Amino acid sequence: MTTSNLSIAHLEELLAFVKKKLALSLDLEKIEKEIASFFGGGKPAPEAKAPKPPGRKASKIPRGALKNRIIAVLEEAGADGISVAEIAEKLGAKKGSVNQWIYTTGKKVGVTKVARGRFVIKGKTSDAAPAEPSPAKRKPRAQKASGKGSKKAPRGTLKPAILAALQGAPKSGLSLAEVAAKIGAKKNTVNVWFYTTGKKVKGLKKVSKGRFALRG
Repeated sequence: MTTSNLSIAHLEELLAFVKKKLALSLDLEKIEKEIASFFGGGKPAPEAKAPKPPGRKASKIPRGALKNRIIAVLEEAGADGISVAEIAEKLGAKKGSVNQWIYTTGKKVGVTKVARGRFVIKGKTSDAAPAEPSPAKRKPRAQKASGKGSKKAPRGTLKPAILAALQGAPKSGLSLAEVAAKIGAKKNTVNVWFYTTGKKVKGLKKVSKGRFALRG
């Protein structure tokens, strides 16, 4: 049915319904405001917080006393260990304070972790102050074994010494280390000589990897 098919009587009845709806909306809004006024200024009443269950309130333990109390609890726990939460509960302390102590001062007095979140203390330390670490002592230098050490060969004497060593060598030649040992020189010095001056020496050949000999 369209509005063109409605009679005047129907339109009047429809208008009456619209007016009634508007009046009801206004009444509903007024009722809501009156209800809200009971809770003060039109604001909804705040929800009442449930009271906390009675228990031991965490208190701030004086500095210095915390150490002895935690150590006493750890010693009482024995080899099974105890958690940070359990220590805090026993002492009435904050869990954060106990946790911080365990991972700082606790490590210095022998507190160790035995399982996930559980700690023990080694030895009785509640009455004794932690021993201060002794200053590191410098280790004495080991004395060199007596014997023929590597010397710095005088300039001009290295070449004849190396050639003399190679002349008495077997066909397989000598390694750099063997030459250095025979003439009492540093291996690095011998190595440099072979790859510089040694290349100019007639008959000096590399016979295998790292081994040299005189030929001819």
